[in-house]
Amino acid sequence: MNFGRLSVCTAAALLCACFLCACAATSGSRAQGVPVYLTNSRPVHLLTVSAMDSSLDAPQTSEGAYGEKIFFLEGWTVANDSGLSNSLFNTMGASLGTLRYAADSISFESRFIAVKKMKPEYIVADFELCYYKPEAKKFAFEKSFARL
Repeated sequence: MNFGRLSVCTAAALLCACFLCACAATSGSRAQGVPVYLTNSRPVHLLTVSAMDSSLDAPQTSEGAYGEKIFFLEGWTVANDSGLSNSLFNTMGASLGTLRYAADSISFESRFIAVKKMKPEYIVADFELCYYKPEAKKFAFEKSFARL
């Protein structure tokens, strides 16, 4: 067997795959006023980034489940009073996409994840549950759910 020829063919195939994936870059952008449904009938609107408890600049591991599928994403999160940015990586360190949330916009950009099916508002809502001030969350929830 000729391993030199095999590795050249493998490298060429990987290079072609990278070019195909690079051409599939898409992005989505939505206004902050889009509601997030924590129940089937009661929407909650996202809070502003100024309601965060403190700034964050750290690695994060996110776990998600959809039906029977469970997935993990590694990422780096930068969150402060000007916005939230979460860069997602696969286990090899390659970029999978970036979520950005600021006062007037929310977006998710990725070459590998179907952006049109993605709802970044729900990721931001999960982030809010963990990192926002309790009194800000309570006020937002009481507007939607009468009483907590």
